[in-house]
Amino acid sequence: RDEFAVFGAFLQLELGGLTLKSAYWQVDHNADRDVDDVLTLYNQAGLNEAQMKRFGLDDYAVSSDKADIMVNANYSVVTYYIRLGYTISDLPVIGGDITPYIFYDFYKNPESIASKTYGGDGEAGVADDGEFVKPTVGLVYRPNMYIAFKVDGSSHMFKFNKKDENYEEIRFDISYFFE
Repeated sequence: RDEFAVFGAFLQLELGGLTLKSAYWQVDHNADRDVDDVLTLYNQAGLNEAQMKRFGLDDYAVSSDKADIMVNANYSVVTYYIRLGYTISDLPVIGGDITPYIFYDFYKNPESIASKTYGGDGEAGVADDGEFVKPTVGLVYRPNMYIAFKVDGSSHMFKFNKKDENYEEIRFDISYFFE
């Protein structure tokens, strides 16, 4: 049994070369878990200690009664981001536009697990509480309206086994717009 309520909003403000974008989404979830599916997670999905507790499996032994497994699930999934960029147009010498930006991303899903095989998420599912933040700094160069080059760097920050963890990423993208 699954019941969902979803609400959210998106905002974009532009003032000269300055652009602010932000979005917020929340999903309230009320469900009854399938005990056999929870046992499959227990036996095969590699749950961490916090996830075992969340599913009522922290004191569970394979020979225990299935009645110990928590079947009621009431939780919220929340995500939001804020992006601020400034476009400098008509660059001298090289031409085109350049947009430096900063981006802050938040995500929380307490039911998330790491194993993609069992419906998980390799980012939020690694965290004890299904929560991570990801600040990003980047730069987009558009020599014309058809091509864009983007480079950015992020730090994924989360708690794992009750300790603060993070890993960094650097990305380079090339985009081409076809007419």
